[in-house]
Amino acid sequence: MKEAKFKAWDKKNKKWTFPLVCCSGRITMIEPFNHRKDTKGDLIKVVLVQYTGVKDRNGHEIYEKDIIETRASKSRYIIVCEKDRVDFLAKNVLDDNCILLNWWDDMKKIGNIYENPELIQKED
Repeated sequence: MKEAKFKAWDKKNKKWTFPLVCCSGRITMIEPFNHRKDTKGDLIKVVLVQYTGVKDRNGHEIYEKDIIETRASKSRYIIVCEKDRVDFLAKNVLDDNCILLNWWDDMKKIGNIYENPELIQKED
């Protein structure tokens, strides 16, 4: 069984926050993040991203919204999970074509859409 891991991107403070939530072999409830407050008492707005179960060629875990690059084509892809699918897809930054994530062995994680938005800018 694939380990379920999540991490949270704090939209306001622009950083990863809260410990990873891991579930393995049993259902574990994730505490609702939208009820957490920061030190000023403001509600914290986060985006949860899920671990894909796949690692890049350097052993780095690949999560939703990560940006990967392939050695062969130098193409860049954003990792997505469509709501009507159970698997993760790699969506090409240039043409939006999608392919299954888990068949590459030469991919490298180069960032994510939150910390590195410049990596997905389409060239004019």
